[in-house]
Amino acid sequence: PRRNSAEFPHWLSHVLQPALQQARTSPSILSLFADGSRTKSGSTGAAWATFHRARRLQHGSFGFGNATAYDSEMAALVRGFRAAVSDPPDEAREIHIFTDNTTAATNLFRAAQGPSTASLGSTRRSLVVQAITSRIPSLQAPISSTAVDPCI
Repeated sequence: PRRNSAEFPHWLSHVLQPALQQARTSPSILSLFADGSRTKSGSTGAAWATFHRARRLQHGSFGFGNATAYDSEMAALVRGFRAAVSDPPDEAREIHIFTDNTTAATNLFRAAQGPSTASLGSTRRSLVVQAITSRIPSLQAPISSTAVDPCI
């Protein structure tokens, strides 16, 4: 919900804050934060960061030229997701994705859905990815890390 909407306080206290607290304290959760934006002049940029138990593991930011905010958000999600599955902590069993673009999160899930076992580094283990967005409570699905391979 939008910050000034009637639903926002409930979403903040019952969805976002508990999800953030769980991500900060659970050893099984690897968090990915991603955002993309577009300036009034038309240039776009994006950033992403992965965290495990409140410790930043990896991060990146980049300009995306004259593209849409959606494109830059999607690029940040994909780059962050690739980083998250490339070398996760041994105890991580879930990736929680925090993004304000529900469409980008939904499309990432559509692209990534595949076998319920994802290849994570040199090991094979079950991986569940959950997206926490502002418009829907959550998306959750098993994914294949090799399925997300757009040309970015």
